[in-house]
Amino acid sequence: MPEIIILENFLIETGENIRKIRRSKKHTVHTAAAGIGIQPSTISKIETGKYKGLSFEMILRICNFYKVPAKKIIP
Repeated sequence: MPEIIILENFLIETGENIRKIRRSKKHTVHTAAAGIGIQPSTISKIETGKYKGLSFEMILRICNFYKVPAKKIIP
């Protein structure tokens, strides 16, 4: 089961990075969600590592919205 722990850690760290970027841009969850094209509840789940459906496409959409490289988000 080490794969599950690694995935959970990846989701948590990725979410924390996204939250830091969102807060540095002074965006609310609602502002970020609208700009990315997802529900506010989804961005909240992503930021807390509870969104298990996080895809590379979603990460790229978040990168494009915030104009940051993926290496700023992906641990």
